[in-house]
Amino acid sequence: MGADNPVLFFRARNPLSGAIQDLVVKHLREDTTAADAPAREFGMLESLHGHPLLRGQGADVPRPLARWDDLRTLVMERAPGRRLPDVLRRDNRLGSPAAKRRLADLMDQCGACLRALHQIGQLDAAFVLDDRQGPLNDLAFRLRGAIDKSRRQGLFEDGAQREMNRLIDTAIAELAGRRVTRVRAHGDYYLGNLLSDGRTLWLIDFGFSRPGLIHHDLSRFLLSLRTINPYPENLLYDFAAPGVFRQRFLSAYFGDSAQPAQQDRLLLSLFSLSALLYHYLRRARLHADGAIGARLYLRLLRPVYRRLLRQTLTELRTSLSDSAARRVSQRSGRRPRR
Repeated sequence: MGADNPVLFFRARNPLSGAIQDLVVKHLREDTTAADAPAREFGMLESLHGHPLLRGQGADVPRPLARWDDLRTLVMERAPGRRLPDVLRRDNRLGSPAAKRRLADLMDQCGACLRALHQIGQLDAAFVLDDRQGPLNDLAFRLRGAIDKSRRQGLFEDGAQREMNRLIDTAIAELAGRRVTRVRAHGDYYLGNLLSDGRTLWLIDFGFSRPGLIHHDLSRFLLSLRTINPYPENLLYDFAAPGVFRQRFLSAYFGDSAQPAQQDRLLLSLFSLSALLYHYLRRARLHADGAIGARLYLRLLRPVYRRLLRQTLTELRTSLSDSAARRVSQRSGRRPRR
């Protein structure tokens, strides 16, 4: 199967029970993953397989069977079911309310499953953000690099670049010193790494798992909802439904109100901007130097990404505005000094 990290499927007979098993052999390439990625992915699978918190949400991960670090190769049981992008492309149709209710329930399950995953992998519930080192500084560095590369790939003009850098600087200064939860993140929690067999939601591909903030996984999933391509499978795809799916996902993760805390909203806006820019850059690498048809496809995609970029920047501005209003409210509510 073509992927960043090659995956091979096998069907084998268990020598002890005689049962037929479907297996996955995954090779983690040196140029796409860190040196310890095989050990990290295998360790995540070992710690999560059959975990009661995941089982409580109707979810699980494939059972790991073996690994060879010198070959950067893992063996695990194959997860059954269909990938969620295929489920959404087929079932999210205009005039299919029952199917969309089932999909909304599935988004609930995805949010609750991610929350359980972060609870299992919680490292520090009061991690202090530092704008000079750690995840906040790394995020700012990645954002500025992605903005510069996206400008060179024709996504936006210099004025937009200056505006984004200004918003990022303001947000980073606002977040410095805040306390957040640090977890063992999935690293690539998006629709394509989730499978459903009608009963169980299966999580796969932990090759990019690492300590980080919850907002990386959240933004990755939300972006995959916004950038799904339903054609040619479904000409009646309901493009309004993903807004409902987003709310159901966030509601299941954060609570019934689906309204994250102010600093979570701000971080989610920044991580969403980073995810969107890197998603565009990945597409640009695939098509910018291709044949005429590939370059034309990229040119047609740019207005779509520009619209998504405007929406994400609006969310970031709103988060910053709410944060400023909150500070004013706090100051006005203080007792005057005696």
